[in-house]
Amino acid sequence: MKHLHYLRSMRFLTGQLPVVGLLSVLLSGDIFNSPLSVKLLFALLTLSTVSSNFYFIKEIKEEKAKDNYKPNIMLNQIGLIIISVVLGVICIFRGMSNIQSYQQIIAFICATLCFIICALLVWGCKYINNISRK
Repeated sequence: MKHLHYLRSMRFLTGQLPVVGLLSVLLSGDIFNSPLSVKLLFALLTLSTVSSNFYFIKEIKEEKAKDNYKPNIMLNQIGLIIISVVLGVICIFRGMSNIQSYQQIIAFICATLCFIICALLVWGCKYINNISRK
């Protein structure tokens, strides 16, 4: 189990965090005006990130199969509830801070959908509790 956590943290550090940096460079558009050596370095970093992700995903699958690892469904539900509440609050803030009415409508529709998803996830947590008690 400890080895599984180690693999996940290494995957996060070597495979997920660099993707955020690479994506920000790509979306800023600075990479397109860079010299060829910078573009080659960008391609090399992208390739190493992909290979790191692939390696650690394969190792994590093998470790899960070896340990008969079962994910905690309730913990996943709670994490998704927190994410949907945060997104709903951000959408409400976005709806209140916009001047254009169409952006306000879109933001409030998104907030409504986030809170509906949150309610369904809470309902799922209650269902999981009832199933686990039986």
